[in-house]
Amino acid sequence: MKLDFGEFDKAYNEDIKQRKIEDSKSYKKKPQERGNFLGFTFVIVLAFFIFANIIDGYVELNSVKFENLELSERIETLNSEIVQLQVKIQQNTSGEKIEKIATEKLGMIYPLDSQKISIEQRKSFALYPKDFSVIVKSEKDQKASGE
Repeated sequence: MKLDFGEFDKAYNEDIKQRKIEDSKSYKKKPQERGNFLGFTFVIVLAFFIFANIIDGYVELNSVKFENLELSERIETLNSEIVQLQVKIQQNTSGEKIEKIATEKLGMIYPLDSQKISIEQRKSFALYPKDFSVIVKSEKDQKASGE
């Protein structure tokens, strides 16, 4: 059996030429395909970042709402504490309560008449035009009740 390498070489060379033509056509298509792929990838990445920012915004918004709710509850607690303290102040600053604490707890007694000092204060005014008044002289007299 005799092998004919000439026909084989000819068919092989034609096949290589055909492949080179197809490869050159595919090289022309590949940059466009690469551009489409890069554009698609860019759009996907951009959409992911936008979605991530939206989710982050919602998380931050919920965090602020939760903090606002906690602060509102704290304000209510403090307001009720203020009301309770105001009631205590009113109860403890009444004249009867102060007198009771002074006499019972501190052992204080009323002063005797000889221990009292009376203070008398006199003020003199001078009138200016346009209804403006000013204190010119203020005097204090201290007298013991025994004098």
